Amino acid sequence: MRCRYGVTLGVIAVSLLGMTGCARLRALAGAAPTATPPTWQIGIIGAAYGPGGLEGSYSGNGAQLAIDGINAAGGIAWQGQHYRLAPAFSGAAAPADRVRDLVFRAPPVVALLGPDDSDAALAVLPLVTTAHVPLLTLAIAPALTAPTGEPNAAPPMIFRVRPPLIAWAQAAVDAVTPASGPLVLATITDTYGQSGTAALSSALAAAHITPAAQVALAPGLVDATQPVAQALAAHPATIICWSTEAEAATFVRGLRAAGWQGQFILGQLDADYTALAGTAGDGTVGPLVWYPALATPASQTFVAAYTRRFGMLPDEHAAAMYDAVQILATALAAMGPDHLALARYLAGLHGFAGVTGTYDAAQASAQFGTVGDLTTTLHLLRIQGGSLTPAAPAPPGGDR
Repeated sequence: MRCRYGVTLGVIAVSLLGMTGCARLRALAGAAPTATPPTWQIGIIGAAYGPGGLEGSYSGNGAQLAIDGINAAGGIAWQGQHYRLAPAFSGAAAPADRVRDLVFRAPPVVALLGPDDSDAALAVLPLVTTAHVPLLTLAIAPALTAPTGEPNAAPPMIFRVRPPLIAWAQAAVDAVTPASGPLVLATITDTYGQSGTAALSSALAAAHITPAAQVALAPGLVDATQPVAQALAAHPATIICWSTEAEAATFVRGLRAAGWQGQFILGQLDADYTALAGTAGDGTVGPLVWYPALATPASQTFVAAYTRRFGMLPDEHAAAMYDAVQILATALAAMGPDHLALARYLAGLHGFAGVTGTYDAAQASAQFGTVGDLTTTLHLLRIQGGSLTPAAPAPPGGDR
């Protein structure tokens, strides 16, 4: 038997009492085997489907790209030791059950990532708070972060790395152009639509804009004939739509097919809607945290790395989750794996430069009146020729 060093083991067996194999020969030569560095696990919750219950692949890809980059650079140094990061998944169906699996395993996860979806995030909120494990989420539901000044000495456990719902609603209303004619509000009839309706109504009232009509979009909308007819009956110059991508795309296709050429504003504009709406989506305006053509060095570097790794462009979920892992890595390098210490660090996060922009807990708290929000960045975009391009915000629209 020979190892790759070309040394016959039988010849040196007597000299290697207690030592066997090529590892022993390397030890004799002064080249001891490299020890595997210890690992800190990050629990991935996800929302409803996909690996680890992730919403599609974008968030998971963004997290994995960040984890791999950190590990390739040597991991996270803390108290003289380097630690690798590793994603941890649960096979449970419900998000709350995934959290239970992840927070009570041994060794415990250092933190949790996800979900993207607000309903799933709200479902895990009580358990995360009770377990005292910090969670970084992309969900935008208002109830996820606490109002500033609540009598609670403990730091929050849930941290949001995208702006809250009120910021999206305000950005959508700010996009309304000062044109003559009424405005119609179209919202999906689920909890996402209900919360969006409340936020949009508040923002519209503050801008002294009164909708001429409100139209309901059923979840899973396939035939938009009825909501299109209801909207067009009000002769709108502008329609603000708060819906998931599929229903919004079906609705706008119906509007354009009926000959309506007014301003269509979507509460969250993204690449999925762009693809689903096709040419009917051209001209749609709406807010977004981040888009691939953003010309900052950090953004361009991220897009290039993501495209090389996964063979497709990232979306804003991927960018925000990539940033979430980088933020967590910074916190771990400063505080180690102690959950409470990590939460305190995140609650005081200041000036963290990420792919999507700057994350700052104090700035977000001042803008939104909450504790746990970390970012304030939103871009107003327009679909032009099937691509997302910057759109300048409109001046106030006046009374309607």
